Amino acid sequence: MKPPHPAYQTIATPTPGLQESLSSAGTFVERNDIDGWVEAIRILDDPAVYQTKSDAALRRSADLDPEPYIDLFEREMCAVAVRWQHRY
Repeated sequence: MKPPHPAYQTIATPTPGLQESLSSAGTFVERNDIDGWVEAIRILDDPAVYQTKSDAALRRSADLDPEPYIDLFEREMCAVAVRWQHRY
């Protein structure tokens, strides 16, 4: 899953994958809601709104960063390999 880029504000159709990926960092508008899309873009002209969305994107990006889990995953896989070696 690719996290939102913190430098860009994302406006998207609320499909399940995008909702999961973007979470509260995204702005969701139904695909055929042209007025909704226009309004979502206009809202981002407000510096406070833009900053709030940027902060949310940074938090979501950090939430989806796999780096903290890589060492744990490696240790667990090594432990599984050792247990399997002793079985055979």
